[in-house]
Amino acid sequence: MDDDKSYLGSKFSLLKFSCISTLLLCPSILGRTPLISCFKPYLQAKTHLNDMQISLAYSIGTLLASLLVPYAVCTWGKQLSLRKIFQHTYCLLAGCLVCLIAITVRPCSLPLTFLILCGIFTGIRLCGQGRLPLCIRTFTATLYDAKICSWMASLHTTFLVLCAGVVTYLLAHHNAFYQWHWVWGVEVIGLILIALCVPRKLPSMLSYSVKSVCRCAWGLKNFPSQFKWGLAIIALHNLQATAIAFHWSDFAIEKNIPLADIYKLFLPIAILELVFNPIGSWITHTIKFTAIHVLSVILILCSTSMLYFSSLSGRCAIVILCALGWSFNHVLSYSLPALLLSKEQMPLGFATLIGWTNLCSAIGPYLYSTLAYFNNSYTIANNYIIALNMLIWIPIASRKAAL
Repeated sequence: MDDDKSYLGSKFSLLKFSCISTLLLCPSILGRTPLISCFKPYLQAKTHLNDMQISLAYSIGTLLASLLVPYAVCTWGKQLSLRKIFQHTYCLLAGCLVCLIAITVRPCSLPLTFLILCGIFTGIRLCGQGRLPLCIRTFTATLYDAKICSWMASLHTTFLVLCAGVVTYLLAHHNAFYQWHWVWGVEVIGLILIALCVPRKLPSMLSYSVKSVCRCAWGLKNFPSQFKWGLAIIALHNLQATAIAFHWSDFAIEKNIPLADIYKLFLPIAILELVFNPIGSWITHTIKFTAIHVLSVILILCSTSMLYFSSLSGRCAIVILCALGWSFNHVLSYSLPALLLSKEQMPLGFATLIGWTNLCSAIGPYLYSTLAYFNNSYTIANNYIIALNMLIWIPIASRKAAL
């Protein structure tokens, strides 16, 4: 009887943690590339910055955010107060949105606007794709094993991506892309309310074996090779998927596809992730490293399908492959450090994984812009990415040949 009570108590704790962590992660959708790509045309029209300049600002901001992520483990100290971290993150994110409103309502000179935009993107990406995921993933991994982490990733990403898909669909349906300053205002109010409503009794999280900023200098040298290989695949997927999502409108314009129609594709991607996330979780904790190879195949197929963006069948393939790719990416981002690293390595392991993936996210949009600029076509730029994806099979082939 006592065992049953203990089981029910642990089950309730897991359920409670699942609900609270999912709700606290909701604002991270504001830092996701699909939502940012939606206001890129509006930002260009209001600030008079061109595509290359905005892409560069986004890449610089994401790069700076990725470099700052590993230091968060050290600056938070040994006892990480979840409540304070969440509140500070929400307030910083709200401040970035206020700055976006300011530079679109009252434009400054182009150089100053560019610098401000770099700072805004740094804050948005640091909060949405850095601090919030780092805090929740590390805390989850210190409480539960890799199997629970993979299912927790499925829960979080399913809910968050579905919310992002619904939001972008509603914005496209109501033509809100021409009134982004009002949308940002509503988001600021929502963030402030969420910051005030963060539960007071959130537990603290221990930061193992990280005592100073100098520890961040390990890089990858003390991590196992399997972790490095998985990190490389996840990071490369972030590079490609972020670039495609950020230049979604540019691919559409090049193919003469209405923007409202193309933005609505984010919703079916989100819905398909409802199905693919549990499958990805099962594969990850059952067959383990096969999930890494599956993601590497998806990389090649997704970049190839972009060649057929103008056709209905091509867009259907892109929707399916994007959903599959993000499902495996999100599950592996939770479970890979939990599966391969000790508890002492986990905080820095998650920070390193997030830092490298965000770094590749930073490179992606500007890499596509640069290739498109010199080739006068995003389709040709995508051909270079297809070749890059093919190269990832060289280590696999050489390893099999050695065996």
